[in-house]
Amino acid sequence: MTPSDFSLLCREVVARREDYVVLRFDSKAGDFWSPKSLFQTERTAVIFHFETKDQLVTLEVGPLTEGRPRYQFRGVVPDQPMETHRVDNLLELRAPYLVSCYRPRPSVTQQIQDQLDFLILYGPDVLRGDFSVFPEIERLVKARGRKQVEEWVGVEKAKEWGWDAW
Repeated sequence: MTPSDFSLLCREVVARREDYVVLRFDSKAGDFWSPKSLFQTERTAVIFHFETKDQLVTLEVGPLTEGRPRYQFRGVVPDQPMETHRVDNLLELRAPYLVSCYRPRPSVTQQIQDQLDFLILYGPDVLRGDFSVFPEIERLVKARGRKQVEEWVGVEKAKEWGWDAW
């Protein structure tokens, strides 16, 4: 699937929803191997990611800064705040039962619909621009990151790298 095909699918799925007003749609984000498609509401950037290798769609949300999204992914770093969050992490807080049983459907269109439905059902506050849940999501993500780093390099090295606060 090309980036423009992915963007077109996202645009079609979002256009069928009347839950919010889409102010802008950007199909030039991402690259061939990891296309992204962005839309924004009045206060929120919503970024669809498509991993071509795994045929997997994820959805990331975050605030706008001066009307522009912050969607440069830098990974999880212990001493830097996370500006955007994936919807699956929001689900882990608000609907943990769903995370344990959800399996991505085979169709990319269905995955886009599922991710958008999850955001609308479990993150309407985030769509409206209320990001008060973000610190809690960040704690969850960084605690998981700390555990992974400790498993890879050991507890002492993880502390040395700044993961002991999480």
